[in-house]
Amino acid sequence: MAWSLMNIANYAGELSAKEREQASAKLGEIRTRHGKFSILEARSGPATAGNQHGTLEWLKFEVDLSASAGSAGKSPEATGKASGIRAMDITTFVAAHLGELNPDLADLETACGEGEKPLQSLAPILYGDLDGDGQEEAAVEGFSCLSGNGGADFSGVLKLMPDGKLAVLPIEPMPKTFKGRNAYADLRGHMVIEIKDGRLHQVYAIYTGTEANCCPEGGERRFIYRWDGHRFTLDDMIDSPPAKSGS
Repeated sequence: MAWSLMNIANYAGELSAKEREQASAKLGEIRTRHGKFSILEARSGPATAGNQHGTLEWLKFEVDLSASAGSAGKSPEATGKASGIRAMDITTFVAAHLGELNPDLADLETACGEGEKPLQSLAPILYGDLDGDGQEEAAVEGFSCLSGNGGADFSGVLKLMPDGKLAVLPIEPMPKTFKGRNAYADLRGHMVIEIKDGRLHQVYAIYTGTEANCCPEGGERRFIYRWDGHRFTLDDMIDSPPAKSGS
């Protein structure tokens, strides 16, 4: 259900804004919990004309969602008791501060079509201590009424301030060049955010030439940010090749 709702809320362009909004609301109602996913056996098929990376023929796995499934067992999701920034109404805040997350979305009340809401949908929120102060921040991305087929059109990091209010933390704009490389080369948008090892990652698909927007063939490019005390600054840029068949 979560997979289906995620695709409807974020990628089903042929549906109405109301249908996408309803799917996003249902997605947010699904309870989540930390656990352990273990792949026991798997078999990969050969590459085909339609899929040069090969196919996954079958997968045997097990999932442990018990409280003993690791240190995350006592997390807010597992106990059902949200605290800190997880207890805040992130969606309402984002809807009122789209212009801070993306300056191009500052005047959506007049730019949206009749009956459309500025905030169409919000991807599942990611949490992690991104500024090293021992408290979690929330990394968000989503779609406004102006988003097209290029993926999410806003993203950012929210912090719960000492006064109990949320604030958008500044992120350095991506430079045109980084360490002598063209940061934008072979990219077409379609960015997703991740949190790894306490760092904010922006991940883009790499295109090799004429392939369709749906099917990038050049792997991925990660922009890794660190908090310098004032804003998130670009710390590294890493290209990873596409996965090989059978990997």
